[in-house]
Amino acid sequence: MQGFPALWGVLMDDPRLGCRPVLTSRLLAIDRSGSWARSLQGLIRLGLSFAQQRSRAPSHLNGIARQIGMIETAGYMPIDPRVLESLLSEFARTVRLMHACRPPPSLLRASQ
Repeated sequence: MQGFPALWGVLMDDPRLGCRPVLTSRLLAIDRSGSWARSLQGLIRLGLSFAQQRSRAPSHLNGIARQIGMIETAGYMPIDPRVLESLLSEFARTVRLMHACRPPPSLLRASQ
């Protein structure tokens, strides 16, 4: 797998951005039961998944189905939740290792 995990979907009723298709920056954490996610850009409140939307209102999803097709055509794909958990854990471990290897700020100032 190349790239990084991100969320894609349809933004609904955002005060600044309105309603439009979106693709987030790198996903850092997600809690589906709590309906939230965290990307590099900030916190995201999760709504219904595309599958849930299809099952609840199939006659109103022509626009969403078209947007899903456009996103998939661009090379983005759904990810298995277990694979996602593994990717998020690995990224968090990498960041912790990078932080642990960084010299303390006092040493950085002394060497400048």
